[in-house]
Amino acid sequence: MINNQELIFAVDENNQPIESVVREKAHAEGIWHRGTDIIVMNDKNEILCNKRSMLKVHSPGCWDPAFGGHCLAGQDILENARQELFEESGLNAKPEDLEFVETIKWDNGLNKEFRYVYVYRWEGDLKDLKLEKEEVDEVKWMDLKNVAANKNNKAEWSPMPYIDLLIKRFSN
Repeated sequence: MINNQELIFAVDENNQPIESVVREKAHAEGIWHRGTDIIVMNDKNEILCNKRSMLKVHSPGCWDPAFGGHCLAGQDILENARQELFEESGLNAKPEDLEFVETIKWDNGLNKEFRYVYVYRWEGDLKDLKLEKEEVDEVKWMDLKNVAANKNNKAEWSPMPYIDLLIKRFSN
């Protein structure tokens, strides 16, 4: 659920904890904070991309190769990744099934985040997903290279600062 007033975990430019702040304030004032990106991939290295709801503040109506969100105040990062994946897709990942890729320091103007990137392998049927309509309009499988080809297409795609890491790690 979208809640711009929730308390998130603020950090300094070295990812050291500072305090809890309201999410809206973190974005408005350029305060560093933490978030998670969970990339769902199948055995063909296709990515389960989601079309962001028009209700989203950032990149509404755009395609996104990751599920994820902001780490709440006091929340464990891995637990946040599991929670965000479940809330947005209905996928209930065990901690050991989330493969940690890397932490990315991402500065997109006022949105300054340390993004913890995970990959979750899934081979299920799209009909079994339970999409959170406030966050996700639709999903579809897309080839990793096709997703990467859109990394600069800001009109139709949400920013994906981790895509080069995925190409390097998972391209055949």
